[in-house]
Amino acid sequence: MTIIEFFKDVNKKKFKEILNKTDNDFGKTKDFELINSWTQIIKGSDPISKYELSYLVTRDSTQTKEYFRMQKENDTIKIISYRVDFDIVSKK
Repeated sequence: MTIIEFFKDVNKKKFKEILNKTDNDFGKTKDFELINSWTQIIKGSDPISKYELSYLVTRDSTQTKEYFRMQKENDTIKIISYRVDFDIVSKK
């Protein structure tokens, strides 16, 4: 999915539904920790700014790693992707 498709297909209401489904599937967020971040800023005639934040999220039933990628458009930073990673094999 390209950035334009993400914005077209995933409006704020749909994104909230995705977050609610994540809560329903993995449990409510109990705690979170920023584990990585990066920023890329390109200046010039076609400037662009990109960001990624990675979190370790402790939930009711498991831990997930969640990634938010963002891009600056004009003076607004928009989410361009959201990813959840989780371990399907429970640890004993």
